[in-house]
Amino acid sequence: MTENRSRAAALSLAIFLFLLCPTIVLSLQSYIATVNITVKPIYYLHRADASGVTPAGKLMNITKPPSNQTETTYQTYRGSSVYFYTPTLTAGSIESGTWTLYIWGSTANSGNTSKLTVEICLVSSNGSTVKATIGNTTDVTIDYGYSERTITVSGNAATIASGDRIRLKLLAQTGSELDADGIIFYYDGYGSYETTGHETRLRPP
Repeated sequence: MTENRSRAAALSLAIFLFLLCPTIVLSLQSYIATVNITVKPIYYLHRADASGVTPAGKLMNITKPPSNQTETTYQTYRGSSVYFYTPTLTAGSIESGTWTLYIWGSTANSGNTSKLTVEICLVSSNGSTVKATIGNTTDVTIDYGYSERTITVSGNAATIASGDRIRLKLLAQTGSELDADGIIFYYDGYGSYETTGHETRLRPP
């Protein structure tokens, strides 16, 4: 009698566990589905030209400069601009929030200052059409002496169509009181200023 009861209890437990298994599996699947881990891109500014874009510009992408590559400089004279483009993007969205530009910059000449405008736009694949102005900031003072400048831009949400690009514009502002030779910045490598984790780069929200 005791043996029969033990067998019955074992059978009941087996049936219970069998019926419980789908519930456990479904609960696990539901948990996995609700976990959304998003790795935000960081766009590194590169010396390579972006192809097929107007106005002409340089490339920025999520690839760090090679560890053995020496940093280079770019000089933006007063009243002139430089553009950086991402590769073409897949359809998606850009959330609103703060963009941060880290740039190793200095006004060109001691005793002078420059003013920088930073503009971030969503543009068509060839760069000719501005789909949305994500954000901009002006009158950023760049004094003499190289340091890692941290510049924040309040950004609007935007919808990305397949093939769109994000474009960064850096403008050395006009004004007779400002350095005629504009702004010089280091980027795309390592050396006297840039180190790992402190490259010239653009971080989205």
